[in-house]
Amino acid sequence: MKKYLFVNPAVIVAMIVYLVVLAVIPTIIVYFSEVINPWIKITFVVSWYFFLISYFYFTGINKVVVVSDKSVEYRSFKKSIKLNWEEIVEVGLVYYSPYPRGRPTRFICFSKVANNTQIRITKFSNECIYMRNRRGLIPYLHTYWKKEIGDVKGGCK
Repeated sequence: MKKYLFVNPAVIVAMIVYLVVLAVIPTIIVYFSEVINPWIKITFVVSWYFFLISYFYFTGINKVVVVSDKSVEYRSFKKSIKLNWEEIVEVGLVYYSPYPRGRPTRFICFSKVANNTQIRITKFSNECIYMRNRRGLIPYLHTYWKKEIGDVKGGCK
């Protein structure tokens, strides 16, 4: 059994940089402001840090895909989807872009409905589990899924 974050580790690094920038700029502004009461400054900064850390946790770290010998499971704060390997009809790539003209991102899709991969989607379906491809994932999936995995032959593209 292996647990994978829903997003790539590179996205987590980018989110940390973004979090630091969003934390430092308001802190500097509040620190050099002479008009604001010190207790209000402290309350604002603590509240702002709490908001940023909560947002970072719920949008990045909280979403996990667990691949085991029995099933593939997506877990987050709001929902949980579990597909047994017997239920899964196909495993392949989907191209996700929330906007029709946006640049798509490739996700691996575990689908219990046929012909649900190799397409462009604008919304995630509840019939499938999605996760970003990463190094070593495809060979690991081949230990449980003996059929072809979309147009991916074994590498991380």
